[in-house]
Amino acid sequence: MTQWMRFIGPNFTMQVPSEWMVISSTQFQVMFLSPPMQDGRSINLVLVLQTSDTTPQDYINTMVKPQAQTRDNYQLLTDAPFTTQSGVTGYQYVFSATYEPNQVILQRHIIFKQANTLYWFLASLPTNIAHDLQAKINDILNTMLESFMFTEMNLEAILG
Repeated sequence: MTQWMRFIGPNFTMQVPSEWMVISSTQFQVMFLSPPMQDGRSINLVLVLQTSDTTPQDYINTMVKPQAQTRDNYQLLTDAPFTTQSGVTGYQYVFSATYEPNQVILQRHIIFKQANTLYWFLASLPTNIAHDLQAKINDILNTMLESFMFTEMNLEAILG
């Protein structure tokens, strides 16, 4: 059974499985990394914060979609608004495509925006795993993403 903890990020919070590692890097802001599966692979949810004046949907249409559609065996699964439990609205783009020889990956992009910052979540899931495991992983990712909410933290409020 998955145990959950509250992750506090810059101007947001979300629920994260307590057994997942949280990693930060210069290439991305945060990576939530699952424990390995029996074959050694892990699932990750990456968050990139990016300054942009475009909407989440426009960013997906101009930056994500064109690259995705060039992949072999590209198949669109979802292209629609995404709303969290707290009412934060963003945009979701989900597709499957071949990334390595004989390796089809399900990619899920969900982008939220606050002020001039995009909060871009990317999850990649191999499709050659058991369907029940894939369903459980999707449930965890959904719980994480649906729990995302913005906070009103700012320097002025912290310093009083």
